Amino acid sequence: ATDERWLVPHFEKMLYDNALLLWAYVTAYQYTRLERYADVAHRTARYILRELRSEEGGCYCGQDADSEGVEGKYYVFTPEEVRSVLGEPDGEAFCRAIACNWLVCLAVWLASAAKDVAGKIFGCFFPIMAFVLSGFEHSVANMFFIPAAMTVPGSTVTLSDFLLGNLLPVTMGNIIGGGIFVGMLFWGAYLCPRK
Repeated sequence: ATDERWLVPHFEKMLYDNALLLWAYVTAYQYTRLERYADVAHRTARYILRELRSEEGGCYCGQDADSEGVEGKYYVFTPEEVRSVLGEPDGEAFCRAIACNWLVCLAVWLASAAKDVAGKIFGCFFPIMAFVLSGFEHSVANMFFIPAAMTVPGSTVTLSDFLLGNLLPVTMGNIIGGGIFVGMLFWGAYLCPRK
């Protein structure tokens, strides 16, 4: 992290992290012979040689992440940038999924922090209702509703449309929304070492 409360992530790409990733992916490839592990190992090695090697032949310890004086600005995306990369439907589903799982994980957090049954019910109810009323997307709900809709006569939604056009971007957005956004808040509130 880059601040005293450990809330702003450290976006720099460090040599030691990439060296450990390289070792892990090469080892995974040696055991499994799956090409995806070899591909990641090759790309990681190319990155290290391209970006972290000095002209004298040594290696730099990391690559700075400041852009225009802001830590990590290059690595942070706006919803418009996400939609321009993923396309309108996938980008929109991805962004709605981030917001959705932020609210779902917030509901779990509030319910687990409540001391009585009424607090647990209200802790779950309001964030979940906010996500439902806002039209946000959750992969678990979509795994029921979209296949159910596919069984309706005349439906034009294919399995590929569902898996690649919805479930994949929504699941990734849910992971980021819940795992990163709420996880960072929880860590800052409860687990962050205090001085």
